[in-house]
Parts: sequence; structure tokens; C-alpha cells
Amino acid sequence: MGGMLGAAVGNYRIDAKLGEGGMGVVYLAEHTMIGRKAAIKVLLPEFSHSQEVVNRFFNEARSTAMIKHPGLVDIFDFGYLPDGSAYIVMEFLEGESLSARLRRERQLPLAVLCAITRGVAIAVGAAHHAGIVHRDLKPDNIFLVPDPEQAFGVRVKVLDFGIAKLASSGPMGPTSKTRTGAVMGTPMYMSPEQCRGAGQVDHRCDIYSLGCIMYEMACGRTPFVKEGVGEIIAAQIYEQPQPLRAVDPTLSPGLDAVVMRALAKQLEARQQSMEQLRAEIDQLVTGVEWSGPVPRLPMPAGGSGPLPLPPATSGPVPRALPTPGPSVPSSPSVMTIPRRSRGLFVGVLAGALVVIVVAVVLIVLQPWRSSIPQEPPAPVPPAPPVLAAPASAPAPGPAAAPAPAVAAKVKLKVESDPPGAEVYRAADGVLVGRTPATVEMTATSGLAVFVVKRAGYQDGRAELPADKDGATLVKLNRAPAGRPAARPAAKPPEPAKVVDPGTKPPPTRKPVRDGVVDPFGQ
Repeated sequence: MGGMLGAAVGNYRIDAKLGEGGMGVVYLAEHTMIGRKAAIKVLLPEFSHSQEVVNRFFNEARSTAMIKHPGLVDIFDFGYLPDGSAYIVMEFLEGESLSARLRRERQLPLAVLCAITRGVAIAVGAAHHAGIVHRDLKPDNIFLVPDPEQAFGVRVKVLDFGIAKLASSGPMGPTSKTRTGAVMGTPMYMSPEQCRGAGQVDHRCDIYSLGCIMYEMACGRTPFVKEGVGEIIAAQIYEQPQPLRAVDPTLSPGLDAVVMRALAKQLEARQQSMEQLRAEIDQLVTGVEWSGPVPRLPMPAGGSGPLPLPPATSGPVPRALPTPGPSVPSSPSVMTIPRRSRGLFVGVLAGALVVIVVAVVLIVLQPWRSSIPQEPPAPVPPAPPVLAAPASAPAPGPAAAPAPAVAAKVKLKVESDPPGAEVYRAADGVLVGRTPATVEMTATSGLAVFVVKRAGYQDGRAELPADKDGATLVKLNRAPAGRPAARPAAKPPEPAKVVDPGTKPPPTRKPVRDGVVDPFGQ
């Protein structure tokens, strides 16, 4: 494929090679008429002769086109080149993959972790409602696109539905079914049922895979680190992963509970839908208990039909709109009034006429009424004298308004060893001071969480009760060799900013482009 540069693929001209995987090559192309950029994935010729591989390759285009969600990559076209190689023309994304972000930062703050997880859950949840299970969720297939309008300046895109399972029978052909015993996916993120090669794999395998990704974003490694692929598959089936706080005691207990539930071996013990997982993630950020029922989204019996939507948890039941009758053409000079509105229209018109008649009568009678002699008004008797109240019993004055209640304040002190570290609020990444730092905030229930950073040291974490004064000391460990040191503060610390919970926090940093994702990695 060395001669592809400058070649025409449909209405696109190939300009550059972006990357290469084990099964194909990705090129940067541009539409010759409108100048729109696109990424073109070309399957290697040796794989284009296998109908099963080609069906899997085109499955990505069909699956994504069926879902039609902004959290998924748009597919523009697909087909065959003159030499018989299969290709897909898709949206060109600028940014970096989640795997590249994790190689650079290893562990992500809780707020960033929750924002990325929420975006993936929304996009993959839309696929589940369309009857499609991804089955290969991993950091390589999650792309972070710069977007200043989104939380933390990134928009999440889910890639590569190449081995997605379509739950409904349709134009997908026989490749939409997975034969029993076939293991497809990436072992470090595969669910136990996938590792066993079970024929019935439903949407809850994606919940398990997203749990593995959350584990890696929080701890800096996947739940199971083994020597070989076989050992990883066996661990996914039989072993229980270490709790997050056993790996890093500074992590949130709530996050630990959500991730360990997603990594349950039994399907019934996991979250039963991406909506439920997203609600639990929102609870970690907002502290509001999710009180809705647990949505149960079983795969359709017999493998046909899309997943049913979860029941509404609040709000009025929408009323069915009446079926409109046949339309009657009308000319521009004639106003057509619907039959059911004619009574109301006539009533309003009659009321207006009555008001006009009464006004005219009053105007006509006004001169006649002014000519009639009027009787003098009757004299008003003098009011009785008001006796002064005794000096010993003064008249009571108006009751004083109660003073407004003042919200209670707490002072939280964060110290570090060594001192001089930057202290950031974990919820929105706002710098609140340098250790020893004292933060004054409104008393509330739950925990106040801070991230402690110092150049040359690993990040620390401080958790203090938010309903009373308190203090804590964070022991910072030196960063291992080769790990980038934390960026020191460029200016003296500022007082803590009050952030309106109803507004969106500003992005903490812009992601850095880090190359091109290998979309063919299995």
C-alpha cells in the first residue's frame, strides 16, 4: 500500500498516512469538492479475501450508522478499492486516546475520571438501546477531543465497533452472532463471560469492561497484571480484583464501591444498565443520592429486537398527542379555523361586542347624568376623642423581623510532609493554597476531598469531614524515576474560589495530541 498517497477513494484524496495496525492502515484524506477532512481505514489485501474478516470490518460502519449518536464516530462511506481491499471513510478526530492520556498521567483525578466515564456510559448506553453491544471497550477505543464547552475541556468519542454484537436479526448477516467458544476482545478488559467464550453475551459485559477502565484511571493499572494472556483470562474468570483503596488508600470509598460493583463476576451483581452506572458516578461528584429504580435491561429473548428503555423515574407522564386529520388546502386570502376552535372563537367575539356596546351606552348617558342636580352630602358626625394610653402601658410597636440564619462555616487545615505543596479541590481542580493551607468553607455533610501536588513527589490525597473543623497531614512519596514531576505553582497561592454548583467548572488543562489510535488492536 505504499502507493496510496495521492490516490482517490471515492470523492476523497489520500494526503498522508496516520498509522498502521496488524490488519490495516489508516490514512488522512480530504474531500476534493468541499475540503472536509476524513480518516480512511483500509484493510490489508491478505485480510480482504476473508469474507468473515470483511464482514467484521464493515460491521463497524453498519453498527455506528444505526446508533447515530454524537458520542460515536461518524461514518461517511465504505466499500472496496480497485485492488479488492475493503475501506471505511470516517470522521477525522483531533485529540488523543485515553490510553495516551494514561501513559502521560497514569492516575486521573476523581472529577476527570467521572467526566470521562460519564461520556462513555452515555454513548455506549445509546448503542445498547439500539440493540448493539460493543464487546471491546478499552482505553485505545476511547478518544478525547478538545472541546471548551465540555467539562474539563474534552468531549468523549467511542471508537471501533468492529466486533460489536447486533442483538437483532437484520442486514448484518451471520456475523452478528458469536458462536460458542469464540473469544473476541482484549483480555485485560474482557468480562468473565467473554473469557469463557459464552454464546450469550449481553450489554453487561460492556459495564464490566468500563469498570476495568475506571480501575485503571484510578489506580494506574488494570485489575489483573499477569505474565501471559492465558493467566489474565483465568484471573478474569476466577479471581477477585484488589479493592481500589487497597492499591491506593487515598482514593474515594464511593468510587471504590462503584468500580467493584461493575467488576462483579455475576451479571446480576453489576449495575444493570449504563444509566444506573452513570447515576452512581453523578452521585460521587454531586453527593446527591440516586433514588430511581434499578433499570433492568435484559437482552431480548431469542436475540431479536433492541433493548427496552428504562422506566421514567420522575416527572409527569407524557400525554399522547391526537392524530391529526386530513389537511385542507387554503388560499392566502381565507383564514381557516379548526372545527374544535370555532366555539371558542365565537365566544370571544361575542364578549368583545358586549364590551363595546356597554362603553358606547356609558358615553351617551354621561351628559344627561351631569345635568341632574345632586343632593349635598350628609354631614359626617365628629369622631369621639381618642384617650391617651397610660404611661405605664405604652402601645406595642411592630414585631421585629427575625435575623436571617447565617450558614455555619468550617476551617479545614491541610499539611504535607514535606511542606510547600499545592492543594487543589478534587471536585473542580481549583487551587486553594499551599501547605500548610487553611480552607474556610460552608459546613455540609460528607467529605471534603483535596489533591496535594509537589514537584518531584507523587500526588497525595486529603479527605476531611465537611461538617466540622479538622486538620490532616499528607505524607508525600517521591516520584519514581522516569515519571514526570508535578508542575510547581507559577504564582503565590490564591484564596479559595466560591464555585456556583449550578455552573460548569472551567477546564483544568487542554489535552495534548499524542499520535493516532491503532483502531485494529485486538
